Amino acid sequence: MRMIFPQRRPRTGDPGAVWADRAMAPLRGRTADVDVTSRVMRRIAAAAPAPAPAPLSERWAGLSWAASIAGGVAALSLLMVTALALAFSGDSSVHALWTLVATTVRLAAHGYGQAGQFAAALLNAARAVLYAGWRLADAAAPLARGAGLLAALSGLISIGISVVVVSRASKTAPVASLPARHTANGGLS
Repeated sequence: MRMIFPQRRPRTGDPGAVWADRAMAPLRGRTADVDVTSRVMRRIAAAAPAPAPAPLSERWAGLSWAASIAGGVAALSLLMVTALALAFSGDSSVHALWTLVATTVRLAAHGYGQAGQFAAALLNAARAVLYAGWRLADAAAPLARGAGLLAALSGLISIGISVVVVSRASKTAPVASLPARHTANGGLS
């Protein structure tokens, strides 16, 4: 990419313009290669490390997955057994926790019930508005048909008036040129 500096004539009364023009003169013919993307990508590709070797062979990979799933199921079952043992031991903190969980479930169920009732009320209101709109459109249909008939009739009258005006104007219009003979291309002569 070539760097472009405007060629200006220095003013005679300002010595700074002459100095700036002399100072910038060596830079006028310089060019710069600013396309560095390909070079950077080549450096990254050259410095990229080789992929890490697989820690296990293919035969052991499936076994490790099965072992991790079995370990997860065992941990979950141990957690559930511990939670059930605490729940039925009669500890006061577990009783408070069960009360909290039961209250949360009850409030959530009540909240979902209220949300369902609210959604049903919104649907009923939307249905009522749509029904009223349909009835209003049905009541206004004769007016729309009358307006459509009136518009069609006025369009027909407008076409009739245009036909009369054009036919009278063509009869009284002066002749602009002699009748054209048929040309080879079928166009105007």
